Amino acid sequence: MQKIVRGGLSAANGMEVRRAASFHLPGAKDDAWYRRQFVAGAGRLKGEITPAYALLDDAGVRHVARLSPDVKVIFILREPLSRMCSQWQMESRESRGLGIPPQPDPMRFFASDRVNARNDYLRTIDTWEAHVPPERFFIGWYDDILADPEGMLLRVLTFLGVDPAEPQALAEARSRGHQSVGNKAVIPPEVLREMARTSRPGIAALAERFGGHAIGWLARCDAILAGEDGGGMATCSIIRQPGRR
Repeated sequence: MQKIVRGGLSAANGMEVRRAASFHLPGAKDDAWYRRQFVAGAGRLKGEITPAYALLDDAGVRHVARLSPDVKVIFILREPLSRMCSQWQMESRESRGLGIPPQPDPMRFFASDRVNARNDYLRTIDTWEAHVPPERFFIGWYDDILADPEGMLLRVLTFLGVDPAEPQALAEARSRGHQSVGNKAVIPPEVLREMARTSRPGIAALAERFGGHAIGWLARCDAILAGEDGGGMATCSIIRQPGRR
């Protein structure tokens, strides 16, 4: 809503204005309200997105499954340190936009429960899989979006039951690919090493369970802990220590 107000109504279409107003204006946000958000898409495949779903406990996921018995869930896993950097970047950008001083202490930010809870991917997966069968729970990898956005979109469309032969189905992936917003986050090396230290157990558990990209995540984490200048991380810009190149 802040974005719409600051940019003017001409910067957003009417549907975006109505959706933002419906969410932010006073009123009960109950199950009936939630269902009304999808009325405009009657007869079509509908969905919505928020990272907050990864934080739901068992009761919350059970409620979702009861509210939408045929729900299909897409959970995209991103390398945890990159995800944390992205959260720092996003919240700093939003704070500046609202005229609020950003969090001045990156070590405190990355050590907070609200940041680290979003990295507990296995807890999220186990919680959702207890209520949503595997054929309706898609686990994807952010690395695949970067490496092959069209292929990733094809897999998602197949999971959703959307015909990938539709001319418009792949148009956005082909025209846009992956786009990054804003500047890279600048993280001091000592902070990045602490992030790697606290994240390593969860990454190791992911690597043991899924292999694949998580093995590469673990290798980069170990490289950071060994002092190898960021371990090849692409998302965070690293402040190099004096004398290092």
